[in-house]
Amino acid sequence: MENAALLGVSLTHIHDSNGNLLEPYLQGRVLDAEKSLRERRGYVLAVWAVVVSSLRTVAAWLAHLK
Repeated sequence: MENAALLGVSLTHIHDSNGNLLEPYLQGRVLDAEKSLRERRGYVLAVWAVVVSSLRTVAAWLAHLK
């Protein structure tokens, strides 16, 4: 529950009609949130790598012109 709250996972509809926690549903939501976080971090890293590579290419090109 704490990990779910830290990840911002919705805690609605995780109990059955008797008030019992539906752990598989909660675990699935947490796993999906963790996967999404990893994917976003990977995307940011990939974009950053493209930017750095582009800057290095421009710097090399400028050095070549001198």
